[in-house]
Amino acid sequence: PRLPASPWDAAPTTAHRVLAALHRRGHLAHWINQNHDGLPQKAGFPQTAMNEIHGAWFDVSNPVVPMSGQLRDDLIRWLVDEEEAADLVLALGTSMCGMNADRVPDTCATRAIKARRPTAKVVKPKYKSPAALGTVIVSLQQTALDDKASLRIFAPLNEVFELLAEAMGVEAAELDGSLDFDAHAQPELGEGEVPDVYRIPQEDGTTKTLDLRDGAEVRLLLGPSAGAVGEVLGKNRGGHYRIRYKNGVKWYSGVLGKWWPVEAAAGKFVGTRTELGIENA
Repeated sequence: PRLPASPWDAAPTTAHRVLAALHRRGHLAHWINQNHDGLPQKAGFPQTAMNEIHGAWFDVSNPVVPMSGQLRDDLIRWLVDEEEAADLVLALGTSMCGMNADRVPDTCATRAIKARRPTAKVVKPKYKSPAALGTVIVSLQQTALDDKASLRIFAPLNEVFELLAEAMGVEAAELDGSLDFDAHAQPELGEGEVPDVYRIPQEDGTTKTLDLRDGAEVRLLLGPSAGAVGEVLGKNRGGHYRIRYKNGVKWYSGVLGKWWPVEAAAGKFVGTRTELGIENA
């Protein structure tokens, strides 16, 4: 029988795949994601270039932040650094209704406007970054920043990125859905290696073992439940790890996307701002 649809099984869109391809080509530096669905990573976008500022379904150490909640300090610092450095911002499918992340397209748009008005009164810049190209907004609804955008497109994202892929010569193979699974599979095991047990390189040159087999005890290292201890409850049907942990007197459940340990074991987090927020207890 056909299993019922689940948000955990959602597949990335054409827009997600094109953006991932543009990152691999070196055209897209970072992604600040206000969604929680893990679709960019499923499309092959690396976790090291992804700031999930409002929380993530596939990062048990970074639960979705409620409207009255507090954003993680490390992710806020990363966002502010990107705000200062960005020379072109794509605001895609967002209403920009006053969330903290809106500062990134707003600041970049403001710098671009100032650069286009050389006769305007010279004001000491707030940021060290050079003049910017500005902000491109693509969505169907109006936003508060439309008047400041360098380019404003009212259209569905998939249609826009199909055209962009064609214009930039992105090949169909670069958008192949099989990348979702090939890129996130545990590498072929060597002698003595065990499925779901990962050797994670550390900043000091050592390695740490992460056992994610069913029943393994784990501890959260980041987020509002840092220090909480729990266990692995196997995998969901997408192959992502199910985690149950206790914070205070209450039990919670979460998921760790399968790309997290794979990228960490490949040493991709070393020297970056991305941290694996779980270890064995």
